Amino acid sequence: MTISQNDLEDDLKNEQFGENGKDFLARLKELVFTWKVEEVGDPVEAEIIMGFSLGYVLDKNGNRLPGQINQQLADRIVQYCNEKPRRVYVQWEIADAIGDRLPDVISIGPDIDEEKGEVKYLSTKDVLRKIKERIEKSNDDSIGPILVVAHSKHLFRCTKLIREQGFSIRTNQANMPTGFDSDSAQPWTRNLRAYIINEIISRLALFRDQELDAQQ
Repeated sequence: MTISQNDLEDDLKNEQFGENGKDFLARLKELVFTWKVEEVGDPVEAEIIMGFSLGYVLDKNGNRLPGQINQQLADRIVQYCNEKPRRVYVQWEIADAIGDRLPDVISIGPDIDEEKGEVKYLSTKDVLRKIKERIEKSNDDSIGPILVVAHSKHLFRCTKLIREQGFSIRTNQANMPTGFDSDSAQPWTRNLRAYIINEIISRLALFRDQELDAQQ
């Protein structure tokens, strides 16, 4: 037996959804089927760059290295900063790939679980939270548009989260990396098929958390 879209639409007419059934279904469709991010404004207008990594690789000793996708993201950021100097907040993998090519790059790294002695997983939402904390501590009231740099298939979620924090964004999806690294230590970032599945799960998990928070 299969469940059709019509079955779901019938469920959404249930009184438990109130008047929001259509909005709920529209949001689900957006989260599953939207991958294109419309270009917003001119990247040159941005005063800040936020960079979100994708995967990493391990050397023979188990040390974490940026990998080719984060190298590509770093190259994009260096390119943008050569066009116009600006503040740069990036995940540590991108910061390592940038190296000494740019001054004063603010690297966002993971926290350490002191009891287990392990590196805690750093989600996209965690990275944005840490960047926002850094920006707020700077006491800079003149924050203009933010240029978002991320893998093409990661970009929709990144821009959505940033907008939800009240920031204005600039981005150019056509200039973002599209490939995947088969050597990545994170299996879900090794190919398009695996990443699409993981990305949809991540989007829906955020939606679930927002729904639960709204019900409290």
